[in-house]
Amino acid sequence: MAVQEKRYTLVEYRAFTERPENRNRLFELINGVIVEKGQPYPPGIWNTQRPMRDDPAPLVIMVKTPLDSLRELRRKVENYLQTGTQIVWLMLPEYQRVEVYFGEQGFIEVGIDGVLDGGDVLPGLTLPVRNIFPE
Repeated sequence: MAVQEKRYTLVEYRAFTERPENRNRLFELINGVIVEKGQPYPPGIWNTQRPMRDDPAPLVIMVKTPLDSLRELRRKVENYLQTGTQIVWLMLPEYQRVEVYFGEQGFIEVGIDGVLDGGDVLPGLTLPVRNIFPE
């Protein structure tokens, strides 16, 4: 359900989510529109989807759950990239692979025997995909 029809900036979105009446609720900013998602958070649960800063995260890691639509997650990936994120890792546990998106350079699939790296965003970071998914 869209909360507002106005197009919001990241700064305006952050202010909106920090209002006292919104602190335990989950919102997303999709193409400038604030959308409320799911149920309110129980007290004591930190909402990691709210931006903690005004500039985009250089690396975003998303994990597909059985309830997630792959199409919707890929749309979110596109939104992250359009707002300045440089790399998105989309973890797909059911396929034991990771889709790595690089903005305009496209994406690659990294299988169970591959290794993720932080590229220019996090130089020196390497993570074997096999270490992510349980056997």
